Amino acid sequence: MQHTFIKQFEFEYWSNGTILHALRQLKEKDDRAMLLFSHLLSSHCMWLSRVNKTSFTCTLFQERTLDECEQLMKENLEGWKNYLTDGSDTDLEQTIEFMPAWETNPIKRKMAIEDAIIHLINHSSYHRGQIVASIKGKVDELPFSTYIMYASEIV
Repeated sequence: MQHTFIKQFEFEYWSNGTILHALRQLKEKDDRAMLLFSHLLSSHCMWLSRVNKTSFTCTLFQERTLDECEQLMKENLEGWKNYLTDGSDTDLEQTIEFMPAWETNPIKRKMAIEDAIIHLINHSSYHRGQIVASIKGKVDELPFSTYIMYASEIV
């Protein structure tokens, strides 16, 4: 399972790289796309803090420059690879507690780390789709950030 999740985080890095490249090519600034991109990177950072039981170094809707986003992408990939390489499949079955940021009256929730990772990968794909829709017509070529593109390029 660890190998599969490492591959997923490598896909995340690649896919976010296609978005980063497109955002650098914008003909006009798109605040929504920038905030969504920063948000999905913050999510990786925050979940990594949860599984490592460390304090958050990010906020959920933190504004960043593209260079700061690129740096966080690298840190997230390295952090997730370290966590997964150092751990075992049994570690992924452990439950973590968290306070959801999306609820107005947050209560503690529990989730297996494996499920948190699956959520995180899907969450990123969702927001990348929103970013692509937001930048349509503002770049010469829209990014193809899907797994099929990644898998067919790494073979």
